[in-house]
Amino acid sequence: MRIAMVAKRLDIHVNHVRKVLYALYENRVAGYRRARDEQSGWYLYYWRIEPERALEYFYNNKRLLLQKLEKRLEAERGTIFFGCGNGDQKLPFDLAAENDFKCPRCGGNLGPYDNSGVVAALERKVESLRQHLVGRHA
Repeated sequence: MRIAMVAKRLDIHVNHVRKVLYALYENRVAGYRRARDEQSGWYLYYWRIEPERALEYFYNNKRLLLQKLEKRLEAERGTIFFGCGNGDQKLPFDLAAENDFKCPRCGGNLGPYDNSGVVAALERKVESLRQHLVGRHA
């Protein structure tokens, strides 16, 4: 299928399709061969997806995401946060203390920030990724 046809079918710009193909090629998920068109003299590119490499790339990215989320979850669990009433930002205790418990953006008072919702969401995502990766080599 020609790149223009792929772009039309996906309703995206041709340059975006090329960019994605090049990114896949850089990650060895896609390959191509180049041939010169006898009539126009232009090069034609024939792309192919490597299914095994695509699956490996997918699971490697899932494992990296899991590692990042586990690290973030550990940080969220192990840190006491303080937040601004305006929702500007949340700061760990040491930064909040350095700022005299005043928001560095708006100057409002910083109070204890309940991050239990963030922790719960991270726990769900981590567990979901772990279940998805069960049976896969780490």
